[in-house]
Amino acid sequence: MADETRRLFFALWPSEAVRARLHQRMQALGIRGRAVSVSNLHLTLVFLGACADETRAAAIAAAARVTFAPFRLTLDRLGYFARARVLWLGPDRTPCPLQALVTALRGELAAAGVIEEGQDKQTKAFRAHVTLARKAAPPAELGLVEPVEWPVCAFELMESVPSPRGVSYRVLAGWDAA
Repeated sequence: MADETRRLFFALWPSEAVRARLHQRMQALGIRGRAVSVSNLHLTLVFLGACADETRAAAIAAAARVTFAPFRLTLDRLGYFARARVLWLGPDRTPCPLQALVTALRGELAAAGVIEEGQDKQTKAFRAHVTLARKAAPPAELGLVEPVEWPVCAFELMESVPSPRGVSYRVLAGWDAA
């Protein structure tokens, strides 16, 4: 019997306090579009897609070799991906520790054969962001907004779980900062 595949990605998963601040920011912005459920807010580090159990196990082993120090992430820029009609909140500049974490994770995943160099669609230009709404209308103003501070001390391997009510995300494994 063939392995069942699961749709997987690595992410920063916000604490309840950060999630509450993100929700407050979403309300203050008056989003026009399909708002992302507060329970689904996250920042994708590396998207893997459909993975069999063997690939999932290799990804977990690769992620366990990644080390990083805790850092603060400041989400202070409202942005819009026009083609995808996605409204997002991200850092004005991706902090070096976040970029280093993504680079290390991609490197370990590539060394383990989980991804090929360049397979991750975010490889060319990693744009750290939290999706706030899909099918969104462009906001009246983009740019700097009141910041949401996010102390980052872990990253997770997530699974997308489809249901008749939409998708939800489940944490499969996590790794703490050194």
